[in-house]
Parts: sequence; structure tokens; C-alpha cells
Amino acid sequence: MEQSADRKTMEMIDDFRWMRGSLFVHHRIVHGGLLTAVVESWYPQSNNTYGLLLEDDVELSPLFYAWAKMALLRYRYLKTVSNHSSR
Repeated sequence: MEQSADRKTMEMIDDFRWMRGSLFVHHRIVHGGLLTAVVESWYPQSNNTYGLLLEDDVELSPLFYAWAKMALLRYRYLKTVSNHSSR
């Protein structure tokens, strides 16, 4: 939540109940701007938690999820496998 949020917005956030797990609201003390808001919008819970931040005006391929999952499996989990020859 940006530091300039008004009282009504802060009250609404305080009263909000998220039923799908834990919720943490980060209230900035100083103005951060757009880049800071994006960078601070998500914090991984562990080394095996992943997120993908997308702009609101992108259009994804129907195969995007499969590609993202395969890329994660290959570049995160297969890097411990011994030498792969490149062809």
C-alpha cells in the first residue's frame, strides 16, 4: 500500500479477509514510485516459490503455462544434472 493511501483505503485493507492462505500488507513509509511498487509486489515464501510479473496489456499464448513450467523445470531443476552436450 502506497504511503499516500487515505484513511478509508487503510480501513478497507484492515477489514479485508483473504480466505486462500496468508496475507501480508506492506505499507510504505516513503513514496516508492512504479518500479518500487512492482519490485515489492510479491515476496517468495521459499526457494521453491516462483512468481511471474506481467504487464496488464500483454496477451499470452494458450501454450504459455506449458512453456513457463517446462522452462522452470529445465533451468531451475535440471541445472544440477551433469554436463548436457549442446547440439
